[in-house]
Amino acid sequence: MAKVDQAAAEAAKGKKAKKSGKWFNLANTVRGKVSKKKIRFQKDGFDLDLTYITPRIIAMGFPSEGSEGWIRNPMPEVQRFFEEYHPGKYMIYNLCSERGYDPACFLGRAARFPFDDHNPPLLSMVPRFCDHMDAWLGAHPENVVAVHCKAGKGRTGCLIAAYLVHCGMFADVEDALTFFGRRRTENEQGVTIPSQMRFVHYYGHMLRHGRSPPLTLRLRHIRFLTVPASEGQCCAPSVEVRVNNARVFDYARSAGAVRRYRRPAEHMDLDLTPFDVRVRENVKFQFFHHSGASLGAALEGGTLAALPASARAPGAAKAPLGKRKKLCHLWFHTAYTRDCFLVFSRGAVDKANKDKKGVFAPSFQIEVYFEPVAGDASPALPEPKTKKSKGGAPVAWESEEDDDADYEDEDEDELGDDYDSTDEEDEDYVDHTAEPVRGGSGRGADAERARGRGPIVPLAPMMPPPDA
Repeated sequence: MAKVDQAAAEAAKGKKAKKSGKWFNLANTVRGKVSKKKIRFQKDGFDLDLTYITPRIIAMGFPSEGSEGWIRNPMPEVQRFFEEYHPGKYMIYNLCSERGYDPACFLGRAARFPFDDHNPPLLSMVPRFCDHMDAWLGAHPENVVAVHCKAGKGRTGCLIAAYLVHCGMFADVEDALTFFGRRRTENEQGVTIPSQMRFVHYYGHMLRHGRSPPLTLRLRHIRFLTVPASEGQCCAPSVEVRVNNARVFDYARSAGAVRRYRRPAEHMDLDLTPFDVRVRENVKFQFFHHSGASLGAALEGGTLAALPASARAPGAAKAPLGKRKKLCHLWFHTAYTRDCFLVFSRGAVDKANKDKKGVFAPSFQIEVYFEPVAGDASPALPEPKTKKSKGGAPVAWESEEDDDADYEDEDEDELGDDYDSTDEEDEDYVDHTAEPVRGGSGRGADAERARGRGPIVPLAPMMPPPDA
């Protein structure tokens, strides 16, 4: 690794790394494998995971230091690239919440808009990012911007596509997303996570129609159509609710029990009415499956399995709640809900949309039922934590990994990374269900059919916990 670092440092000074040449070439080969289908910049001795989306907008992978430069863009090479091609005329945008670097690495021309990998930004961040980029590009006709996250594709594409609509290059969000995918990747697969695409559509709607006031809603019920094959043919679901990325509710901890469902049951239910869960603005549902080992003598067919009594004991914030595995997740914004009902098809649910193992049936979807809060009072939310990222200064951002100490989380199965979308967006409305963001959202026949599918009423009482 030291030889690779030395070679990169020599290259940054414009010297030939004669003795380290074979190691440097090997490193470039490894980096090419890691970047997969992303289009690389290979010219004038550079070989970087870096693409010109437009002549003034660049997408790239994270500029790495030390041994990580073996597999990603080495910081010295990135510095040399910008000083050689755009001296004094570049601004670097880091979108990573999990890692950073000293802005002095780019002579102070670096800004940070952090959010978590595989998630969208808070909607309020998008116009701030676009305004910042607009100001820099407007300051001089030769100014350029470079946007990166870890891989320079999902989070990066999300905000670059938003800016392409913001600046008027594209009127339609789908066209902007497609353009980014074609410019950044060989297989034209740029932004593939439904929630990230959904939030770009939200911003497009905001640009066309102005800001929509966010509603405060009380969660009543979540229904899954079809049972995911999370463990054999069974699933024991729970949900964690986050508002503006701060956790406000954990179903397993609050209910003290989970239901176990087996295929071919037609649906699974989470009754949230007893818990007065209020949401506003940016909302994330992280769904989990609780494994059989943590359910004790759980029965099949929708009966209840009590979690340990210690999990609900007063003051037992760190009590073990058993093993769980991330099932899928989704984000939405309460300003874009109608009739207190949302429905998300499999293609609109993060991770479920990429399932190649048959965990989720083709007809899988998630229905969410709300009720309005009288007076539309904003819920009291915990303050976001200040997160110390790898390199750079701490940032005010609470990652979902920060507060999971109560659980023994199982490793996730990595699903495939292919995604195909053929639907077009409704011009006047942001919907949530079909690929990537369309479908019934509390209006028309879809909502009526969903309401007629079965009673959305409180479920049977929870099984009392066993004695401690």
